[in-house]
Amino acid sequence: MKYIKQVVFGVGLIFIMTGCSIKGIEFTPNFNSINDLKDGNLKSVNVKKNKLGNIEAGNSISLGRATNTMTSPYGGSFQEYLEISLKEELLQASLYSENSNIEIIPKLLNNTLDTGLSVGTAELSANFIIEIEKKEVFNKTYTIKHEWESSFAAATAVPTTLDNYPIAIQKLIDTFLLDMDVQKILKK
Repeated sequence: MKYIKQVVFGVGLIFIMTGCSIKGIEFTPNFNSINDLKDGNLKSVNVKKNKLGNIEAGNSISLGRATNTMTSPYGGSFQEYLEISLKEELLQASLYSENSNIEIIPKLLNNTLDTGLSVGTAELSANFIIEIEKKEVFNKTYTIKHEWESSFAAATAVPTTLDNYPIAIQKLIDTFLLDMDVQKILKK
């Protein structure tokens, strides 16, 4: 059994070190933010698919010094990752409705990850538009930086980076949804 574990670890290490495309981790909503949204007495909204999402920020992400890239678990597009994650957060807060006349249109602008030597970083930015009955009432770009403890060893740094990407997306979505201007627009 010990021999099998060493072989599996060795194969995994070679896989990470030789450079490859690794599928990212699916989004998990931030339940503290969901509670804040539920307490906000907000109207239901729809998330509109942005067909003009930034292609450069949307297909795969280089993991910095590692030779690996990360692809989205949602059809290969990080634009779609943002849209699905926003929809999931709204669903969990009971604020999503496909029939709503209020639509949020997100556009991923920057999607940068770095495994780092001792500190990993994610820098994300997205533009969010809110339309009510097809009329734009809000348009703002948000940028977040998320950091985590990383390692010089790629076998540790790459999985840690994969784990932290959904947290960075959570921060970006929460920065938008909990913005006081957004809250005022969505207030019942």
